[in-house]
Amino acid sequence: MNHPILRRTVFPLTRLRVRFIEGFENLPKNGPLIVASNHVSYLDPPILTSLLVPTIKQKIHFLTKQSVVEGFGRLIGERWMGMIPVKIDQPAQSLDMAEQYLHANKIVGIFPESSRNTSRELYKGKTGVARLALRTGALVVPIGFEGPPGWTAKQAIANFLFGRERISIRIGA
Repeated sequence: MNHPILRRTVFPLTRLRVRFIEGFENLPKNGPLIVASNHVSYLDPPILTSLLVPTIKQKIHFLTKQSVVEGFGRLIGERWMGMIPVKIDQPAQSLDMAEQYLHANKIVGIFPESSRNTSRELYKGKTGVARLALRTGALVVPIGFEGPPGWTAKQAIANFLFGRERISIRIGA
């Protein structure tokens, strides 16, 4: 399984913050898969990874804003953490890369709202999930995520470690 360091550190810490998760039976065991979730915090990708990877046994390649990928360094961001960089002015390039991952039977994570949304109402979603599903035949698993909000990394970490809000996840069919 991927993420050996995180599996021993962040994964157990994340599970302590979980209120409930339902719908694991909706995660397919193989084939290309698109994980589509709402986006409330800077930490959503590592939180979802730490909760889903032990079941699906594969890395999730999240579409991630270019500046975040570069902040981790290209080698760490793309190769080790599986980030797919999204250039705001050229989003089609990232969808092409995501399509390649899906054709290789990998898992791609997308936040259809495209940006963090700390309100309880969803933003209008973008069409990338539907376009990838049509092009690749990949299954789409919708995920409803509630957790500590955070616009910045510092705020998200503080809310995750010291906030009262716990993580709740509903995995849809």
